[in-house]
Amino acid sequence: MDGLVRGAGRSSGAVALLLALVLARAAAATDAPAAPPLPLREAIRLAEEWARAGGVDLSAQHLSWARLCVDEAPGRRGRYWHLQWTWTSPRLGGEFGARVYMDGLITPQPCGP
Repeated sequence: MDGLVRGAGRSSGAVALLLALVLARAAAATDAPAAPPLPLREAIRLAEEWARAGGVDLSAQHLSWARLCVDEAPGRRGRYWHLQWTWTSPRLGGEFGARVYMDGLITPQPCGP
């Protein structure tokens, strides 16, 4: 019985060391990510210019939300800003949305019919 107790002490020390290493690695992995290369204000400006050039009237819409996302598609990987406009007064569909990639590429993401 005495051998089991002594062995358990060594085993628990190894487990504690392993746990400390795992926690340290997890803490390093969850550090705040670097700031996106394309600031949000610039992404909004680019999307508004793109909409104007394409004949999209945003005068009755307001920017509802902006989200930093990651595209995992094989042809287009990387971070992008997903911007969504909403009607100022209630309407159905036609809201303007866009993906603005860090290199400035814009793809429209309209909402509704």
